[in-house]
Amino acid sequence: MTRRRLSLTETEIVVGHLYGCLDACYAALGESAPLLDDDGTVVVVFEAARRIGERCLALREHLAHRANVDPLAPLVEIPEIGAALRSARDVDASGAFLLFCLSTVVVPKVLISLRDTGDLLDDEAGGPLREDLARTATTLVSVMREIGDFARTRPTPDVDGWREVAGQLESTFALAGYGESFGTGLAG
Repeated sequence: MTRRRLSLTETEIVVGHLYGCLDACYAALGESAPLLDDDGTVVVVFEAARRIGERCLALREHLAHRANVDPLAPLVEIPEIGAALRSARDVDASGAFLLFCLSTVVVPKVLISLRDTGDLLDDEAGGPLREDLARTATTLVSVMREIGDFARTRPTPDVDGWREVAGQLESTFALAGYGESFGTGLAG
């Protein structure tokens, strides 16, 4: 498949958009962890935040040439992601529902966005960025697996209503235009 070469501006848009997705996860997880009741979950949430934050920094390197950019300012904000994860935290103080929503609602959408972005890159110009997108996808799949492994060691939580709330989060994402994924940041 021949891919067209994205302009520098388009590349900045897609990388900034993916950064925004990951940064929203990183921020919501980092602020949620100390508020949780279950010490084991706190560790898993902090570790997920750390690993996602590490991938944020890797993607941000692709935008290092940007002048006059505050390195701590979000490049693109995806408020629905942070709101969904904070809402999940508020449903269950142990953090189990937060991990459930991260691994079954949010991360799968980010993975599709990563795939779609990789499909936009041409082979020559997109090589280093494509490698970072692949590393990011691998990290996210690993985070999902670690959450699943951790969940299997825990007592089964009282999940009455979880599917309903997760469905409401999915509906909120769909209404915001994020039905299958968080997109690439490019129109159309």
